[in-house]
Amino acid sequence: MTTTRTLFTSLAASVLASGSATAQTTNIGSSLLEYSNVQGTNGWTYGYYNRTADAGGVYSGTEFQNMAVSGGGYAIGGNPPWTSIANNLTGHPNGTNNAAPNNQEHWIARRYTVGAGEGGAAFDINWLLRKNNTGCGDGVNGFIYHNGTQIDTFSVAANDGTGAFRKASIPLVNVGDTIDLMVAPGGNDGCDSTDFFMDINRRNTYTGITTTQFADSVADFGNNTNGWTYGYYNTSLNGPPGPGEFLPFGSGAWNGSMWDLNPAASGPWSEINATGGHPNGSNSAPGEEHWVTRRYTIGAGEDGDIMVDWDIAKANIGGGNGTSVHILRNGIEVASTGVEGFDGLGFSGSLAIADAQVGDTIDIALAPQGMDAQLFGAGDNSDGADGSLFSMRIYSVPEPAAAGLLAGAFGLLNLRRRSRRA
Repeated sequence: MTTTRTLFTSLAASVLASGSATAQTTNIGSSLLEYSNVQGTNGWTYGYYNRTADAGGVYSGTEFQNMAVSGGGYAIGGNPPWTSIANNLTGHPNGTNNAAPNNQEHWIARRYTVGAGEGGAAFDINWLLRKNNTGCGDGVNGFIYHNGTQIDTFSVAANDGTGAFRKASIPLVNVGDTIDLMVAPGGNDGCDSTDFFMDINRRNTYTGITTTQFADSVADFGNNTNGWTYGYYNTSLNGPPGPGEFLPFGSGAWNGSMWDLNPAASGPWSEINATGGHPNGSNSAPGEEHWVTRRYTIGAGEDGDIMVDWDIAKANIGGGNGTSVHILRNGIEVASTGVEGFDGLGFSGSLAIADAQVGDTIDIALAPQGMDAQLFGAGDNSDGADGSLFSMRIYSVPEPAAAGLLAGAFGLLNLRRRSRRA
């Protein structure tokens, strides 16, 4: 299988000069994890839109007003109006059914302002909308705006505590642009406490590189066939993964369609199937953290410069604190990507590796820590609802492409999510 990529052109010079490559998708903002009780922190501000006071009744972005700090959140105050954002997840709009102030409709908003080095690319916005209070009311409406232009909307019913996690795409976002996630009452605002957050992801692509695929973890899946073996890293026993610490599943763990370290309906829950799997957390028997791992061994004729693509998304989106995947070369981590517990859409990543040798191993390991570990270096290592989709594909990059365009781009690429900015 042959594919062609494009390199994000405005970054080409710096990418080649720095000896690194760019990810397919880079998370630059998470309203769930970067929330602050100080306006402007990490690029986030919190406010509202007074639709009643807007003569045209159409949001354009300029009507955004900051809310005042109130306890650990933000609010106008008065109760009514109920206009408030309580924390990193929950807020409440105001409806015209309230006499004060002047029967006004207020939409609450989380706003992200694109910072230096983040613009000049297409963005994907993954966003959640669901009712927090399902006891009554007539539902709520959610909106995504880019510089005041609506790009997505969704409504949830009064009793919908599941809601939806959606993806909206913006073809071009520049430094200084604003992205607003807003919640409006469906009619009156009774029981309109709502959960809403968004992840903001910069989409980077490749150009001028023709690659030939020689490994696909989904298509090649089986009982230690096609260059693949399956097992786990016991990080409770050995700490972070290292060379020589991969533990292959025994033959008894293969049931004909998947790998399962313990076929009984009890921990450890260390499992791998064709498209996904489940790590084990320290909360489950035998009290060990297992990163379940797909391992590919570079075979004859596959050595040289290679590209590795991978994907991760939650399969069980009913709860949990998310999961992450870690890419390792010969047992040494070179990249990672995490998702939140709600994230059934997920992320993709790519990595350039120079001069892979026959016998080198390339692992994709699924861990019970989620995006919080990617941002802050630590996370919840319990495994509740941690069923996830994770896969990997490996491509050769033949000469002269590697020697020319990619001579400076190859190397180990760390795709950890960005640190919180000031």
